[in-house]
Amino acid sequence: MGFKQVFCGMSESMSFPVQPQGAPCALLLLAPLLLSLGVAMPALSLSSDGEQSLTASAAASRMNAVEREVEIDFRQYESQIEALEIQHGAYAAGLSEPLLGLGLALQSQGRHDEAVELFKRGVHLARINDGLHSAAQIPLLQGEISSHLASGDYASVEDRQRYLYRVQLRSRGSTEGLAPIFLQQAEWQYQAYRLGVGDPGSRLGNMRRLYLGAYNDVTQREGTRSPAVIPPLHYLMRTYYLIADYNPPAEPADSQGWAKDLSKQKESLGKTRNYTQGRAVITMLYGLEQEAADEISPGTARARIMLGDWHLYNNRHDAARAAYTTALEELDALGAAQAQKDAVLGQPVPLPDIDGLRPLSLTRGQAAKGDIMLQYTVNRSGRAVDITRLDTNEALNGKARRVERHLRRTKFRPRFEGGQPVDTENLVYAVDIE
Repeated sequence: MGFKQVFCGMSESMSFPVQPQGAPCALLLLAPLLLSLGVAMPALSLSSDGEQSLTASAAASRMNAVEREVEIDFRQYESQIEALEIQHGAYAAGLSEPLLGLGLALQSQGRHDEAVELFKRGVHLARINDGLHSAAQIPLLQGEISSHLASGDYASVEDRQRYLYRVQLRSRGSTEGLAPIFLQQAEWQYQAYRLGVGDPGSRLGNMRRLYLGAYNDVTQREGTRSPAVIPPLHYLMRTYYLIADYNPPAEPADSQGWAKDLSKQKESLGKTRNYTQGRAVITMLYGLEQEAADEISPGTARARIMLGDWHLYNNRHDAARAAYTTALEELDALGAAQAQKDAVLGQPVPLPDIDGLRPLSLTRGQAAKGDIMLQYTVNRSGRAVDITRLDTNEALNGKARRVERHLRRTKFRPRFEGGQPVDTENLVYAVDIE
């Protein structure tokens, strides 16, 4: 079920790019290739009624120019490959580079099967000419992985990611850190988790291990107060939120070995342990903000809010209220305007308030309109209550019930007024069914 979600109430705004009416789709799809070739994109000016002033003839002319540039690019790479093969044979040392270039050009055209064959050949040649774990393989492997992802071949992505990880570890220089390697591999584990590829518990465990590895690598090389520790810590918090929502499957009675492994996973991903680790990470982030400002700052207040959110998400309501109150006190001590305080605690905020995990899309100052519309209250405990359906689309009753369950499950940072959490009424959650 595809939803285009709108949350109407007191909240921040988010905008999404849309294709202008009548825009030449092929031109928009070719935008990345145009930029890579140095071809300027035409300016698309919109009249007051939203129609493009770009004429059909101008668009056709630009498309012809794009096609010519692409053909020239292909011919250049093909000529380089042919010349090297004639002069030095099919295993020429310099072939990997034009194979990579041609593969990327094909990839930008959506010709992923052809691109994959070129990337594979380039990897094979790099292994022959530069060694089994040559770093020359890395961009070729990354290109191959991108095409497999675009084609939905996740088994091949998994295989190539494992090999890429091994190459990166064995080819790195003695002065190069491990953190970038760990972060890149962790991002695949996150993608695989969101795509439902493989065992979700294992993905979460791998993500946590890799982000912790990145953090430890940075601290060993640069110290615990290095700004470079901040990205791994934020990624760890994203992982801890995912673990907080994870429920391992029941143990099957007919598989003792599997049950034993699952028992270890449950212990590793246990809620109490996860809560404690997440709290420790936010404490470290608070310390970094405090040290950067020598005392309290807007950054320390934000870290307090983050801590309150984490407490609330784990049903520690008293601890959450204490953290939110301390954040308000810090903002007061800084002489923050009411608008600054309202920006963080003057409105209900769905949790997790983390990029990539926000459960609701938010807009401000627009009348909510959608196929399904629910009016509700966020109470002082941060839960959606008194949910009433406003639309009359009976054909969507089943989907409306699922939307309502989603809303009821969502936890909110409540609105604060006079230093206390309060109810916020007459909020509307609107969903368009695509």
